[in-house]
Amino acid sequence: MAEVPGPVTYTILPIPTTSPRLSNLVAKFRDTKLAALEAEPTGFAVKHAEEVLHPISLWQQRLAAPSTALICVSTSNPPGPSDSDEDMLMKEDWVGMATLRGSLPYSTFHLPESGQPIPDDPDRETRWHLCNLYTSQAHRGRGLAKKLVNAILASARGQTRRLEGGQGMKARVRLFCDPSKTFLVNMYKGMGFEDAGMCTLREAFVANGDEELIPADTGSTEAMWKWERRYGLAMERVVDAGTEAD
Repeated sequence: MAEVPGPVTYTILPIPTTSPRLSNLVAKFRDTKLAALEAEPTGFAVKHAEEVLHPISLWQQRLAAPSTALICVSTSNPPGPSDSDEDMLMKEDWVGMATLRGSLPYSTFHLPESGQPIPDDPDRETRWHLCNLYTSQAHRGRGLAKKLVNAILASARGQTRRLEGGQGMKARVRLFCDPSKTFLVNMYKGMGFEDAGMCTLREAFVANGDEELIPADTGSTEAMWKWERRYGLAMERVVDAGTEAD
């Protein structure tokens, strides 16, 4: 593992989708994700050989609503007095990322065959999906995954509060992961996530916003084994949205 030189400060920033420099930010988002896929081919459900072929328009679509992409940037020097969050995203290294999708309607969020818990009152909560959590190998062991997940939870809480009648509601945040990666499962459990059923790869791609990447025909035995087998672990954490004073 490469060693990080000197003291480093980490900051979590959302990609601003209304930025006049959005095309540059999308390109940096794509390059960061492709580099992550090369470094860790089994770290994501998608593959580098497939992702590298996508047009830039698809990468921009991934940043559009209902997605919020959060980026962890590393800085060795404090930002200048005139540096904006956007400036930091443009010029600093991206060493982690995570995406929050939502809020999602109950009809698409709930997976009837998954064993997913059924809330007492779906109208008193918002629903969110966490995906694409990644941290650079050179910066691991510094709590970046926890920082990103906490930022995701804070974003879900904040967006819920801003809804009409949202203060005092709950926000349900879900993720899917490979249960064989016990270090990941234990990491999420340590952050308060609980088992919430099992999912298929098809369901994961839809939840991640990548439905268009699912083959049209998954009826063969091999395709069904890949796409329709219920092997992924769903995990959830429900948090209080709170009030603006919190």
